[in-house]
Amino acid sequence: MTAGGWKRVTPPVPVMVGLTVGLMLVLLVGLAGCSSGTGPSTIAIENVRIGESPAGRAAAVYGVIRQRGGPDTLIGVDSGTGPITVMAGGIPMDGGHGGHGDAPAGFPLAVRAGSSLAFAPNGMHLMLPASPGARAIGDVVAITFRFERHAPVTIDARVVGLTELYDDAGT
Repeated sequence: MTAGGWKRVTPPVPVMVGLTVGLMLVLLVGLAGCSSGTGPSTIAIENVRIGESPAGRAAAVYGVIRQRGGPDTLIGVDSGTGPITVMAGGIPMDGGHGGHGDAPAGFPLAVRAGSSLAFAPNGMHLMLPASPGARAIGDVVAITFRFERHAPVTIDARVVGLTELYDDAGT
């Protein structure tokens, strides 16, 4: 101690270098996490269409969910007629009615960062519940997609003829 107070002690150089390197590593790991798909969910739902169906019959729903941001999870899809079921090649994927090989078992469905989730013929698709009236070509049905992170997205899906439904299957 000096006459005027405490003596200033400078930490040794290795301690300062260690602290600096440690801080830089923490920052780099944090930035790497931002670029690895942990950012906000940015969903686009495209080309959604419903196959025409007679009264009392369920109808296939095809389309694509594109994730342009971080990962998210599709936790459900519904319409004014009730919840929509996930199907895999004609087999319900609700967990209680069997599954299809290595296909996901219904909701929830992962929507990976920078990827697409397609609902198409002969693969995973959605089934709109039966309705009391026929779904005729040109009808519009509001369908709401619900996600874990992204706000719900409601789209107006157009009912198309079965030929058009399968011709547009390239989603």
